[in-house]
Amino acid sequence: MSIAEVITLSIAIVGAALGIINTFHIVSRDKIKLLIKPVWITTTVGPVIGDTTIGIEVINLSFVPVTIREVGFDVPGNIKFIPRRPWTTDGGPYPRELEPRTSFTVVFDKSFTKSPNFENAICAFARTACGIKFKSTSSALKQVKKGTDS
Repeated sequence: MSIAEVITLSIAIVGAALGIINTFHIVSRDKIKLLIKPVWITTTVGPVIGDTTIGIEVINLSFVPVTIREVGFDVPGNIKFIPRRPWTTDGGPYPRELEPRTSFTVVFDKSFTKSPNFENAICAFARTACGIKFKSTSSALKQVKKGTDS
């Protein structure tokens, strides 16, 4: 093999590898990615000011807008804990469309966590308008289930 053929082959291999990497990058850009975090919140606005309660922060890590239609907690037995009249820390609408790289937090009333079945909550979740469900847990959820505050 001559030097010209080796250089040509090397360039072809690098080009093919970059093409494959670019294809995976493009496919992953269009994929919906949400980060769901149960968090402790001390309210400064809303129905109960100054109360420490649980909330779920939803962060859109995608490069496309995503409409969040449902936020809550999963409990065994196909049970969902969803607030009847949810409110958000920023006062924005709910359900809502999240632009890329933005977030909002749904706040739950403290009495919501006192429900007998809530101690069995497995995880927090958010469901998009197209039906994709994202789940997560955190130390805040574990503390609420034990009955401790912040």
